[in-house]
Amino acid sequence: TLNFFFVTIVLSPCVSFPVEIGGILECRRRRGYCSFGRCIPPAIPIGRCTGQTICCRG
Repeated sequence: TLNFFFVTIVLSPCVSFPVEIGGILECRRRRGYCSFGRCIPPAIPIGRCTGQTICCRG
């Protein structure tokens, strides 16, 4: 049980980091920008950058 806990704590940031960077790069590739919370009109949401940020375009 202790080994499973150790692996989960150590590997969790390593696993989530590339996914978040990939979301940011994908947003920029789609000519968007990352916004915390919501998009300011007239921008519209076109995806997610990270768990807390939205990809907006407009």
